[in-house]
Amino acid sequence: MDIGTKILEYRKKAGLSQEEFDFPNALISIGDEAFSCCIKLTKLVLPNKLEHIGTKAFYSCSKLESIVIPISVTSVGNFIFRACDKLTIYCVASSKPSEWFKGWNYDEIPVVWGYRNA
Repeated sequence: MDIGTKILEYRKKAGLSQEEFDFPNALISIGDEAFSCCIKLTKLVLPNKLEHIGTKAFYSCSKLESIVIPISVTSVGNFIFRACDKLTIYCVASSKPSEWFKGWNYDEIPVVWGYRNA
């Protein structure tokens, strides 16, 4: 099963009841609205090879409390964490990469830049 199928299956079967999702290490892109409205997700650590997060990828994940974005992420869409009111974003990068859309953090969710996992 490829990652696209895996994510679709996740949303279809467990999107409203699962609190975590294990990303494959080889994943390089999360598409637009991939986890939109997965209201039970609480914590995510994205894989170290990830390069792109699509528009509204985690839109309205209302229970999402933390997400770690690796330094490999060079491209993000708009509103990726819109309506994620409980979220704190941990970014390994020391500041926002210039390639990220200006509206990536539209709701001004707290961001910890230069995060190092202890």
